[in-house]
Amino acid sequence: MTPIGHSQRLAAALPLAELIPVSGARHMVGLERPALVSESLDRLLGRAVRRREQATTGRSTSTLVGA
Repeated sequence: MTPIGHSQRLAAALPLAELIPVSGARHMVGLERPALVSESLDRLLGRAVRRREQATTGRSTSTLVGA
């Protein structure tokens, strides 16, 4: 588990990072907040697919949820 201050510095140092603090969660955030984790992963994958498409085709054609 990473203290929030360290997490904030890491996110600030990574240009495309998205920091998602989860209030009240402990060591098993995937089990404690499964919907939040799923939504966050969906956004991450949507961004990755769009960036890949833009890099290879110059445009985005993604139809993923959250894309």
